[in-house]
Amino acid sequence: SCGLGTRMGKGPTIFAALAVVPHGILSASSLIFHTVPKERVVNRPMIWQEFRAHNIIFGLRSVATTLLAWAAIYKPSVQQSAIVLSCFSVIIANAFADVATAKLRENDVESTTATMPYWEGASIETQRKFKTFYAYCQFIATLTCMACANPAWPLCVLLPIQLASLLMTLVRKGLISAR
Repeated sequence: SCGLGTRMGKGPTIFAALAVVPHGILSASSLIFHTVPKERVVNRPMIWQEFRAHNIIFGLRSVATTLLAWAAIYKPSVQQSAIVLSCFSVIIANAFADVATAKLRENDVESTTATMPYWEGASIETQRKFKTFYAYCQFIATLTCMACANPAWPLCVLLPIQLASLLMTLVRKGLISAR
């Protein structure tokens, strides 16, 4: 319920809000795998260290802002602080992502989304549409994490972040195809 109360119409408990913490642990737990390559594998959408770092950072941003949105709604005395902290969380996540990129990027020509490989035969126009869509989604995800109106919003941002890592890992393991 993301801290939005129960089906019985009773108010939220801290336990519902804390149910998002395992999602943060899931993101951070990817650090136990030491076989993730440092460089992106050319022509295949597989996870690599820079992408993993970005997913951890932005996944934890979603968890933090979900908890802050919950606090803003259900603890009105902290609403202003929660809004400020949500905005600060976004800025800090962006700064950490820049640091991760500086430390982990092997090739200055590549980026996590702009140089993402597409299937054989994908037209330049199709690739442009995908890249525009990704940019739009990242912008909306950032705004969503700053809005403290509903804790479900930043939690929804977490789904594609964690799903991307899962799917890239499955491609890397050969369990699914990128096509």
